[in-house]
Amino acid sequence: MISARKLYLLSAPAIVATALTVGTGVAVADDDGYLAQIKKIGLTGDPTGLIQLGHLICADRANGDTPDQLAQVVQKQNPGISLSDATGVVSAAESNYCP
Repeated sequence: MISARKLYLLSAPAIVATALTVGTGVAVADDDGYLAQIKKIGLTGDPTGLIQLGHLICADRANGDTPDQLAQVVQKQNPGISLSDATGVVSAAESNYCP
């Protein structure tokens, strides 16, 4: 008979693998959805650069930056856009790329 401890030790890798698979499924990147949201805001540009920006926004969110902080950074780095549009870019990244 297998003890509860041995059963736990045998099932732990399966639980971790399942958690990683489920976590990965939630974080599926949606480039088309992101770019569509960016286009609705009225912003255009190199799709590759915009997608990279979206991923960088999510990395910074994961590191603790707030959406407001990130919107200010996006606006500062792209002086031709309003803070409202920069906030829209952050929102689009969060809804399409961030877990």
